[in-house]
Amino acid sequence: MRFDKDDIIFERGDKAREIFLNVRGEVVNINTNRNFTYGHIIGQDDIIFQRDRANTYRAGTELYTLRLERDIFEKMLKEFPDIKAEILEESNLRQQYTRNQTQTYKSIVNKEAKFIVRKFNEVAMERNYDVQK
Repeated sequence: MRFDKDDIIFERGDKAREIFLNVRGEVVNINTNRNFTYGHIIGQDDIIFQRDRANTYRAGTELYTLRLERDIFEKMLKEFPDIKAEILEESNLRQQYTRNQTQTYKSIVNKEAKFIVRKFNEVAMERNYDVQK
C-alpha cells in the first residue's frame, strides 16, 4: 500500500484488522511521537493482545507498506513458530515498557500531588488559615 505524507494509517480505537510492514518511508506513532523506518511492523501488538488499536499512526513521509490481513498474519504465526516467538517477545517487552512508563507517571503525579498538598498546608499554617473546614 502507498500512503502520502501525513496520511493516517489507522487510529486509536479502530478495530485491529491488519498489520503493516514498512517497506519504504517513515511511520510516526502520534501518541508516543516515535518514528519507525524500513523493516518495522506496526499494528501487530493489537492483534496479538486481541484489542482495538492502542495508538494512532500516520505516514511521516511518502510511505510504502506490505499489508497483511489479520487471518493471514495469524496463519503466518502458526506456520513459523520462530517468527512468532520473536514477535511475541518484542510485543511483551513493549507492553512491559508501557506498563512501567504508566506506573512511573502515576508515581510522579502522586509525589507531585503530595508535595502540593504539603506546601498548601505549610502556607495555610503560616497564614493561620483553618484548613480543617
